[in-house]
Amino acid sequence: MRNLLDKMRKSVYNIRERSGGRPTRPGEGNVMSAQNVAIVRSVYDNFASGDIPAVLAVLAPAVEWVESPQEFLPHRGTHRTPDEVAAKVFGMVMDNFDTFAVVPDSIHDAGDTIVVEGRAVGTTKAGGTLDARACWVWTVHDGLAVANHNYHDTDAWRLALQR
Repeated sequence: MRNLLDKMRKSVYNIRERSGGRPTRPGEGNVMSAQNVAIVRSVYDNFASGDIPAVLAVLAPAVEWVESPQEFLPHRGTHRTPDEVAAKVFGMVMDNFDTFAVVPDSIHDAGDTIVVEGRAVGTTKAGGTLDARACWVWTVHDGLAVANHNYHDTDAWRLALQR
């Protein structure tokens, strides 16, 4: 939780400083930061259109994709390669949901860290309804997502999946 708070502080207060010592706004004068936002936005756009190969193409070979550890979540735990993400996260969606979407509401630029607020929504194969608030904290280096830490309303997931 402390890491999330630290990342959010960077986003809100931008404790990074430019040369000269004055604090900057997230993304101010930083072309790479805008590219990082575009990379993360492409993940959501490509997932929504079903282009999973395009989603996987922007993940680093040693990506750290962290989901909540709750036992009831079929996609729980840390996944360390694009293939693991495809099988254990995206595969879970296909195995458990008739419809599923991740819907970004806002994207916050904090340089190498991109914070996305939104929802995970869908209908399970057993008829449960998912509508979970979520926050995804991405780290992007050299044009690839090297980490994605997922923070979901896990109670909403539990209720949807228990049906």
